[in-house]
Amino acid sequence: MEANIFNGLHDSPTITELAVLAIYGQAISRPYMRAVRTAQAKGENGLELGTLQRRVLTHIDALICDPNLLLGENPKAADVTLDGHEWMEARIFATIKRESEHLPHLREVLIEFLNGARTTWERFISEFAEGGQVESLTPHEMILAFMPPTNDANEGMLGSWRVWHRRFQIGRASCRERV
Repeated sequence: MEANIFNGLHDSPTITELAVLAIYGQAISRPYMRAVRTAQAKGENGLELGTLQRRVLTHIDALICDPNLLLGENPKAADVTLDGHEWMEARIFATIKRESEHLPHLREVLIEFLNGARTTWERFISEFAEGGQVESLTPHEMILAFMPPTNDANEGMLGSWRVWHRRFQIGRASCRERV
């Protein structure tokens, strides 16, 4: 098993895939989840996040049209993160830039990944399309159809334990501190 991990960490296609996932996480996934979790914390209706959902598609389109926004010399977070905030892990880009000479297909893989992600997002947010089902709801129907921004309540036993632990263990010593 260790040999497989070692080989994977020295395999250009594997490193390329990991780099693309890291870039996507910084530019789209993490800012998206920050926005959704903020809405959740405020008790907002997930059905009212249509603007955010559609903005993901527009953002991915911009990155597909100009992947140099992400792969250029010094990518600026304000220009390429979904929410315009700073990178959550800025060093990722320095590392990818340093390794890019060993990743000859990084640009092409990134573009393909973004195209695939866009297709998935279109399917995922179809009900939020302009003129779609959600947009046609009245304010009263929106309240009646309230949907939390996340599906945290449906995470199963592990998720339930995590929520319980967070709720009831605040201010108490962690297991590590007790030992």
